[in-house]
Amino acid sequence: MEFIKEFKKLLDHAPRMCVNSRNVENCPYGDFIYNCKNCYLCFDTGGSHNCYYLTSSMKNKECVDCDFARWSELCYECMNIEKCYNCNFCIDCNNCHDLERCFDCIGCNDCYGSIGLRRKSYCYYNEQLTKEKYEKAIAEVKFDPAKFLKLKLTIPHVNLHLSKSEKCTGDYIYNSKDCEQCYDINNMEGCIYYSSGNYNSPDKDCCDIDEASGSELCYDSFSLGYCYNCNFLLESSYCTNCEFGMGLEQCKDCFGCAYLKNKQYYILNNPYAREEYLKIIANIKKELIGDGKYSLEAIKQLA
Repeated sequence: MEFIKEFKKLLDHAPRMCVNSRNVENCPYGDFIYNCKNCYLCFDTGGSHNCYYLTSSMKNKECVDCDFARWSELCYECMNIEKCYNCNFCIDCNNCHDLERCFDCIGCNDCYGSIGLRRKSYCYYNEQLTKEKYEKAIAEVKFDPAKFLKLKLTIPHVNLHLSKSEKCTGDYIYNSKDCEQCYDINNMEGCIYYSSGNYNSPDKDCCDIDEASGSELCYDSFSLGYCYNCNFLLESSYCTNCEFGMGLEQCKDCFGCAYLKNKQYYILNNPYAREEYLKIIANIKKELIGDGKYSLEAIKQLA
Protein backbone atom coordinates (compact mmCIF):
# COMPACT_ATOMS: atom_id res chain seq x y z
CA MET A 1 0.00 0.00 0.00
CA GLU A 2 1.42 3.38 -1.03
CA PHE A 3 0.25 5.26 2.08
CA ILE A 4 1.81 2.72 4.44
CA LYS A 5 5.12 2.85 2.56
CA GLU A 6 5.20 6.65 2.57
CA PHE A 7 4.18 6.83 6.23
CA LYS A 8 6.95 4.40 7.18
CA LYS A 9 9.47 6.50 5.24
CA LEU A 10 8.25 9.59 7.10
CA LEU A 11 8.56 7.92 10.51
CA ASP A 12 12.03 6.61 9.68
CA HIS A 13 13.37 10.03 8.71
CA ALA A 14 11.48 12.42 10.99
CA PRO A 15 13.53 13.61 14.00
CA ARG A 16 12.15 12.27 17.27
CA MET A 17 12.27 13.59 20.81
CA CYS A 18 14.44 11.50 23.09
CA VAL A 19 12.24 12.39 26.08
CA ASN A 20 8.53 13.14 26.12
CA SER A 21 8.24 15.63 28.97
CA ARG A 22 6.76 19.07 29.51
CA ASN A 23 7.31 21.85 32.03
CA VAL A 24 9.92 20.02 34.10
CA GLU A 25 12.98 21.20 36.01
CA ASN A 26 15.94 19.06 37.02
CA CYS A 27 14.26 15.73 36.17
CA PRO A 28 16.97 13.56 34.56
CA TYR A 29 16.60 10.02 33.20
CA GLY A 30 12.80 10.01 33.11
CA ASP A 31 10.11 9.96 30.45
CA PHE A 32 6.48 11.01 30.17
CA ILE A 33 6.80 13.40 33.10
CA TYR A 34 4.90 16.68 33.34
CA ASN A 35 4.93 19.66 35.70
CA CYS A 36 7.61 18.10 37.91
CA LYS A 37 10.68 19.41 39.71
CA ASN A 38 13.70 17.56 41.07
CA CYS A 39 12.44 14.09 40.12
CA TYR A 40 14.96 11.38 39.23
CA LEU A 41 14.22 8.29 37.13
CA CYS A 42 10.47 8.83 37.16
CA PHE A 43 8.10 7.66 34.45
CA ASP A 44 4.51 8.56 33.60
CA THR A 45 4.48 11.01 36.49
CA GLY A 46 2.93 14.45 36.88
CA GLY A 47 2.85 17.33 39.35
CA SER A 48 5.48 15.84 41.67
CA HIS A 49 8.46 17.37 43.51
CA ASN A 50 11.64 15.86 44.95
CA CYS A 51 10.82 12.23 44.11
CA TYR A 52 12.83 9.22 42.99
CA TYR A 53 11.88 6.11 41.01
CA LEU A 54 8.14 6.77 40.60
CA THR A 55 5.90 5.12 38.02
CA SER A 56 2.36 6.12 37.04
CA SER A 57 2.10 8.57 39.93
CA MET A 58 0.59 12.02 40.35
CA LYS A 59 1.12 15.03 42.62
CA ASN A 60 3.50 13.59 45.21
CA LYS A 61 6.24 15.10 47.33
CA GLU A 62 9.37 13.48 48.74
CA CYS A 63 8.36 9.95 47.70
CA VAL A 64 10.69 7.13 46.63
CA ASP A 65 10.13 3.79 44.87
CA CYS A 66 6.35 4.10 44.52
CA ASP A 67 3.92 2.93 41.84
CA PHE A 68 0.45 4.43 41.30
CA ALA A 69 0.85 6.90 44.16
CA ARG A 70 -1.33 10.02 44.29
CA TRP A 71 -1.32 13.12 46.51
CA SER A 72 1.12 11.54 48.95
CA GLU A 73 4.20 12.71 50.79
CA LEU A 74 7.23 11.08 52.44
CA CYS A 75 6.27 7.58 51.33
CA TYR A 76 8.61 4.73 50.42
CA GLU A 77 8.08 1.45 48.54
CA CYS A 78 4.30 1.87 48.27
CA MET A 79 1.79 0.89 45.60
CA ASN A 80 -1.73 2.18 44.91
CA ILE A 81 -1.80 4.73 47.70
CA GLU A 82 -3.69 8.00 47.86
CA LYS A 83 -3.37 10.94 50.25
CA CYS A 84 -0.89 9.15 52.48
CA TYR A 85 1.89 10.65 54.60
CA ASN A 86 5.01 8.96 55.95
CA CYS A 87 3.99 5.45 54.94
CA ASN A 88 6.41 2.65 54.04
CA PHE A 89 5.85 -0.68 52.25
CA CYS A 90 2.08 -0.16 51.99
CA ILE A 91 -0.41 -1.29 49.35
CA ASP A 92 -3.95 -0.06 48.66
CA CYS A 93 -4.01 2.48 51.49
CA ASN A 94 -5.89 5.80 51.44
CA ASN A 95 -5.92 8.81 53.75
CA CYS A 96 -3.38 7.31 56.15
CA HIS A 97 -0.25 8.45 57.92
CA ASP A 98 2.61 6.76 59.73
CA LEU A 99 1.85 3.24 58.51
CA GLU A 100 4.36 0.51 57.82
CA ARG A 101 3.82 -2.77 55.92
CA CYS A 102 0.03 -2.38 55.79
CA PHE A 103 -2.50 -3.51 53.19
CA ASP A 104 -5.98 -2.16 52.39
CA CYS A 105 -6.18 0.40 55.19
CA ILE A 106 -8.29 3.58 55.04
CA GLY A 107 -8.21 6.51 57.41
CA CYS A 108 -5.64 4.89 59.70
CA ASN A 109 -2.55 6.11 61.47
CA ASP A 110 0.31 4.51 63.43
CA CYS A 111 -0.28 0.91 62.37
CA TYR A 112 2.17 -1.88 61.59
CA GLY A 113 1.67 -5.09 59.59
CA SER A 114 -2.10 -4.60 59.56
CA ILE A 115 -4.70 -5.49 56.96
CA GLY A 116 -8.19 -4.27 56.12
CA LEU A 117 -8.47 -1.66 58.87
CA ARG A 118 -10.73 1.39 58.82
CA ARG A 119 -10.06 4.48 60.97
CA LYS A 120 -7.79 2.68 63.44
CA SER A 121 -4.72 3.75 65.37
CA TYR A 122 -1.89 1.88 67.15
CA CYS A 123 -2.64 -1.55 65.67
CA TYR A 124 0.08 -4.17 65.47
CA TYR A 125 -0.78 -7.02 63.09
CA ASN A 126 -4.43 -5.94 63.56
CA GLU A 127 -4.15 -6.15 67.35
CA GLN A 128 -5.25 -2.99 69.12
CA LEU A 129 -2.58 -1.68 71.49
CA THR A 130 -2.09 1.39 73.57
CA LYS A 131 0.25 4.04 72.23
CA GLU A 132 3.00 3.03 74.64
CA LYS A 133 2.76 -0.70 73.88
CA TYR A 134 2.60 -0.03 70.14
CA GLU A 135 5.74 2.09 70.15
CA LYS A 136 7.55 -0.57 72.18
CA ALA A 137 6.40 -3.36 69.82
CA ILE A 138 7.58 -1.69 66.61
CA ALA A 139 10.89 -0.77 68.23
CA GLU A 140 11.69 -4.34 69.31
CA VAL A 141 10.19 -6.72 66.73
CA LYS A 142 11.24 -7.17 63.12
CA PHE A 143 8.77 -7.72 60.30
CA ASP A 144 7.45 -11.30 60.11
CA PRO A 145 6.42 -12.09 56.48
CA ALA A 146 4.85 -15.45 57.41
CA LYS A 147 2.70 -13.85 60.10
CA PHE A 148 1.64 -11.09 57.71
CA LEU A 149 0.65 -13.51 54.93
CA LYS A 150 -1.26 -15.72 57.33
CA LEU A 151 -3.17 -12.69 58.60
CA LYS A 152 -3.88 -11.55 55.03
CA LEU A 153 -5.56 -14.87 54.25
CA THR A 154 -7.95 -14.46 57.18
CA ILE A 155 -9.03 -10.84 56.58
CA PRO A 156 -11.67 -10.13 53.90
CA HIS A 157 -10.75 -7.36 51.48
CA VAL A 158 -12.42 -5.86 48.44
CA ASN A 159 -12.03 -7.55 45.07
CA LEU A 160 -12.41 -4.24 43.19
CA HIS A 161 -11.32 -0.71 43.99
CA LEU A 162 -14.12 1.65 42.99
CA SER A 163 -14.87 4.96 44.68
CA LYS A 164 -17.58 7.50 43.89
CA SER A 165 -18.30 5.72 40.61
CA GLU A 166 -21.40 4.17 39.05
CA LYS A 167 -22.00 1.64 36.29
CA CYS A 168 -18.29 0.88 35.89
CA THR A 169 -16.30 -2.32 35.46
CA GLY A 170 -12.55 -2.76 35.85
CA ASP A 171 -10.37 -1.82 38.83
CA TYR A 172 -8.97 1.26 40.54
CA ILE A 173 -11.75 3.49 39.24
CA TYR A 174 -12.48 6.83 40.90
CA ASN A 175 -15.11 9.53 40.33
CA SER A 176 -16.25 7.97 37.05
CA LYS A 177 -19.47 6.96 35.33
CA ASP A 178 -20.49 4.49 32.62
CA CYS A 179 -16.99 3.09 32.03
CA GLU A 180 -16.39 -0.50 30.95
CA GLN A 181 -13.20 -2.52 31.44
CA CYS A 182 -11.18 0.49 32.61
CA TYR A 183 -8.21 0.43 34.96
CA ASP A 184 -6.53 3.14 37.04
CA ILE A 185 -8.77 5.97 35.87
CA ASN A 186 -10.20 9.06 37.52
CA ASN A 187 -13.00 11.46 36.61
CA MET A 188 -14.09 9.79 33.35
CA GLU A 189 -17.40 9.19 31.65
CA GLY A 190 -18.50 6.85 28.89
CA CYS A 191 -15.06 5.28 28.30
CA ILE A 192 -14.31 1.68 27.25
CA TYR A 193 -11.04 -0.29 27.49
CA TYR A 194 -9.09 2.56 29.04
CA SER A 195 -6.03 2.33 31.26
CA SER A 196 -3.94 4.85 33.17
CA GLY A 197 -6.15 7.88 32.79
CA ASN A 198 -4.37 10.90 34.22
CA TYR A 199 -5.61 12.95 37.14
CA ASN A 200 -5.47 16.43 35.62
CA SER A 201 -8.58 16.73 33.43
CA PRO A 202 -11.56 14.45 32.71
CA ASP A 203 -11.85 12.21 29.66
CA LYS A 204 -15.14 11.43 27.95
CA ASP A 205 -16.37 8.92 25.37
CA CYS A 206 -12.96 7.40 24.56
CA CYS A 207 -12.16 3.80 23.63
CA ASP A 208 -8.98 1.72 23.59
CA ILE A 209 -6.77 4.39 25.15
CA ASP A 210 -3.65 4.02 27.25
CA GLU A 211 -2.33 7.00 29.23
CA ALA A 212 -4.29 10.14 28.41
CA SER A 213 -5.80 13.23 30.00
CA GLY A 214 -8.49 15.72 29.02
CA SER A 215 -9.46 13.96 25.77
CA GLU A 216 -12.84 13.28 24.18
CA LEU A 217 -14.11 11.07 21.35
CA CYS A 218 -10.69 9.49 20.80
CA TYR A 219 -9.98 5.90 19.78
CA ASP A 220 -7.07 3.45 19.83
CA SER A 221 -4.31 5.85 20.88
CA PHE A 222 -1.45 6.09 23.35
CA SER A 223 -0.27 9.04 25.43
CA LEU A 224 -2.79 11.73 24.52
CA GLY A 225 -3.29 15.13 26.09
CA TYR A 226 -6.38 17.26 25.50
CA CYS A 227 -7.29 15.79 22.11
CA TYR A 228 -10.72 15.71 20.43
CA ASN A 229 -12.00 13.24 17.85
CA CYS A 230 -8.59 11.70 17.14
CA ASN A 231 -7.77 8.12 16.16
CA PHE A 232 -4.54 6.12 16.09
CA LEU A 233 -2.24 8.76 17.60
CA LEU A 234 0.95 8.33 19.59
CA GLU A 235 2.39 10.91 22.01
CA SER A 236 0.25 13.81 20.79
CA SER A 237 -1.49 16.72 22.51
CA TYR A 238 -4.04 19.48 21.86
CA CYS A 239 -5.10 17.97 18.51
CA THR A 240 -8.48 17.85 16.76
CA ASN A 241 -9.69 15.54 13.98
CA CYS A 242 -6.29 13.90 13.47
CA GLU A 243 -5.53 10.28 12.53
CA PHE A 244 -2.40 8.17 12.14
CA GLY A 245 0.00 10.58 13.80
CA MET A 246 3.01 10.65 16.07
CA GLY A 247 4.30 13.57 18.11
CA LEU A 248 1.64 16.04 16.94
CA GLU A 249 0.92 19.22 18.89
CA GLN A 250 -1.91 21.71 18.40
CA CYS A 251 -2.80 20.27 14.99
CA LYS A 252 -6.17 19.99 13.25
CA ASP A 253 -7.24 17.75 10.38
CA CYS A 254 -3.91 16.00 9.88
CA PHE A 255 -3.56 12.46 8.54
CA GLY A 256 -0.43 10.31 8.56
CA CYS A 257 1.81 13.06 9.98
CA ALA A 258 4.71 13.09 12.39
CA TYR A 259 6.08 15.80 14.70
CA LEU A 260 4.07 18.73 13.37
CA LYS A 261 2.96 21.76 15.37
CA ASN A 262 0.13 24.20 14.68
CA LYS A 263 -0.74 22.68 11.29
CA GLN A 264 -4.05 21.99 9.50
CA TYR A 265 -4.99 19.94 6.43
CA TYR A 266 -1.72 18.03 6.20
CA ILE A 267 -1.18 14.54 4.80
CA LEU A 268 2.21 12.87 5.28
CA ASN A 269 3.53 16.27 6.47
CA ASN A 270 2.48 17.96 3.22
CA PRO A 271 -0.15 20.77 3.09
CA TYR A 272 -3.36 20.53 1.06
CA ALA A 273 -6.43 22.63 0.39
CA ARG A 274 -9.44 21.59 2.49
CA GLU A 275 -11.43 20.03 -0.39
CA GLU A 276 -8.42 18.12 -1.72
CA TYR A 277 -7.51 16.96 1.80
CA LEU A 278 -10.97 15.51 2.46
CA LYS A 279 -11.03 13.73 -0.91
CA ILE A 280 -7.59 12.16 -0.47
CA ILE A 281 -8.09 10.89 3.08
CA ALA A 282 -11.45 9.37 2.10
CA ASN A 283 -9.64 7.27 -0.50
CA ILE A 284 -6.82 6.39 1.90
CA LYS A 285 -9.26 5.29 4.61
CA LYS A 286 -11.16 3.11 2.16
CA GLU A 287 -7.93 1.42 1.13
CA LEU A 288 -6.72 0.96 4.74
CA ILE A 289 -10.02 -0.54 5.87
CA GLY A 290 -10.02 -2.91 2.91
CA ASP A 291 -6.53 -4.13 3.78
CA GLY A 292 -7.19 -4.36 7.53
CA LYS A 293 -4.63 -1.65 8.30
CA TYR A 294 -6.97 0.94 9.81
CA SER A 295 -5.65 0.62 13.38
CA LEU A 296 -2.99 1.80 15.80
CA GLU A 297 -1.21 -1.53 15.38
CA ALA A 298 -0.16 -0.41 11.89
CA ILE A 299 1.70 2.58 13.39
CA LYS A 300 3.29 0.48 16.14
CA GLN A 301 4.68 -1.95 13.59
CA LEU A 302 6.09 0.88 11.51
CA ALA A 303 7.51 2.78 14.46
